[in-house]
Amino acid sequence: MRAPLANFILRSAVWLGAIVWWLSLRRLPSTRWSDIPLGARTILGLAMTVAGIVVFCWAGRALAGAVPNAIDAPAVLLRRGPFRFVRNPLYLAAAAMFVGTTTIYRLWEPRDLFVIGAVAVLIHLFVVYREEPATRRRLGPAYDAYCKQVPRWIPRLSI
Repeated sequence: MRAPLANFILRSAVWLGAIVWWLSLRRLPSTRWSDIPLGARTILGLAMTVAGIVVFCWAGRALAGAVPNAIDAPAVLLRRGPFRFVRNPLYLAAAAMFVGTTTIYRLWEPRDLFVIGAVAVLIHLFVVYREEPATRRRLGPAYDAYCKQVPRWIPRLSI
């Protein structure tokens, strides 16, 4: 198996495992996996989940092609794939998958909003105070220029 493909599969297995775990928590104990109610909520949840999977695969493929293994950080600036629209497409894709699956299986409850909000704040703090400074040290001024052109969380859809 080619190294980029193995890298992509390993990276994806972690997130997909987390999503299956999250689904098992969200699904009501009395329902089977196949008991998805048909309606607007399901369609919205499926759309978010599928969009998350598509963006995750797109970003994962771009990342796997630039990094020799799934553990290392990129040694070059990634400007292809979804990385040209937003600096953190993998986090956004994972968020879409988690929110989408929650929407499919259950109505939102206050604790869900709290948990998702707390996780979002923690990820934001990790990115701002840990990941971005490390990337800045590794890539230098090119990363600063990239940060000025590409937003952190809300994608610009112009090329």
